[in-house]
Amino acid sequence: MLVGEDPEVAANQRVAAGRVASWFEHELKSLLGVLRQAVAQAPDGGPAPTDAEAAARVQAAARACSTRASALLGLRPEPKLAVGSSPRQMLAALLAQHPALRQRTVQHGVIDDRELPLSTASLRSVMKALLDNACEAAAGPPEVTLGASDGSPELWVKSAAPMSARATECGAFPFFSEKAGHAGLGLSLAYVAADNQGGRLEIVPDGGGTRVGITFANGRGATRPAAVDADISFACHLSAMLAHDLNNALMAALGWAEILGDARDEAERQEALSTLSQAGDYLEAMSYLLPFEQTSRPLGPPLDLGEAIERMRPLLRAVLDHKADRKIALCVGSVQGARVPMSEDALRSVVLRLASNARDAMPGGGTWTISCAVKAPELLVTVSAAARGTDALGGTARPAPPSTLRQPTHHGALGLAVVRDLVQAAGGSLELEVRSPAADDPQTSPIPPALIRLPGAEN
Repeated sequence: MLVGEDPEVAANQRVAAGRVASWFEHELKSLLGVLRQAVAQAPDGGPAPTDAEAAARVQAAARACSTRASALLGLRPEPKLAVGSSPRQMLAALLAQHPALRQRTVQHGVIDDRELPLSTASLRSVMKALLDNACEAAAGPPEVTLGASDGSPELWVKSAAPMSARATECGAFPFFSEKAGHAGLGLSLAYVAADNQGGRLEIVPDGGGTRVGITFANGRGATRPAAVDADISFACHLSAMLAHDLNNALMAALGWAEILGDARDEAERQEALSTLSQAGDYLEAMSYLLPFEQTSRPLGPPLDLGEAIERMRPLLRAVLDHKADRKIALCVGSVQGARVPMSEDALRSVVLRLASNARDAMPGGGTWTISCAVKAPELLVTVSAAARGTDALGGTARPAPPSTLRQPTHHGALGLAVVRDLVQAAGGSLELEVRSPAADDPQTSPIPPALIRLPGAEN
């Protein structure tokens, strides 16, 4: 059992994260294929017209992926607002800017002059999502109502179409949609916009139709269990976190693809190709960091741990370097000849997740070590991290304050839960060794080592 982990919560979060992971996996594989092909097919020497063609393909794929990922950045927390925005004005603006909505003759219910506690951008996103959802659900015009319950504002959009029980429960999950060809993000954006300001998204059957809206009334009866709301919030925020990481890699790919297409000399061309290859490494590593992993894959023959780690070194390097202000040294020792009863995919997912957690816990750099000891009848794999506390000029070492270390988050906790599942599927166990920094080593910070116990593999 991981410290502080609730098995039921972790299980629900893995289910919610599965919806997120399937979308990211498709996007990553599509872009990664373009990147790898561009680097692999580059001529051996000298600029060539094919460089410009390859750069154009990379840029087109990266821009398309970035456009889709950017919408997910709206699925993240925002600070509380001091002032709100006018739904009456926003509705008028939306009807003027979107002919399709004007043609549907949107009906106005009671719309008073009160404001909603949303920023102008969030209100626009909410109203557009609710109107689009209603227009796609039924041929008849939707009805917009702004009122109050217990003195608190509510915004509702009613359509003539009923919504299935499953859609009523899961409609706010990112990437859930019962409509072919739809990403399923509109209601997620509305949910997060309301949740950020203390409100909630509600989906309510109304006669033969459906009312979907946001309410800020305190104590209003919930249409979903609190646990479902927590899972939706988790999935939304996880989507935004992953989209942020993905966009970082996309920006690097876009910039260096442009340099490749217009390289001034061979040195600049080779640097562009090398950096594009590194961007590909991070995207590939990210596919193994997705927070949902099937654990029932066939294991196959025992895996040589040392050889597998050597093969994943570029991916490890890409993960450890990502977002770190200083270099994180990678140290691999005492693994020669060790064989583990895991598939390479499962082992790669385990090791990269642990590396990602360690990287986020020591943004100022440090050392990340993986080692293995044979203690019959089992193998003990130890993964540890030591954060560096020296300044950039090599001054006196100082301990990293505990407050600066990354606290466990939903993302990190889920990653460790998946690591545990993968290790358990191989017949082993995962332990976190909680300990304080050594008194005689001011450079060590309290990042708990991970101990992986695996049954000894037979040749």
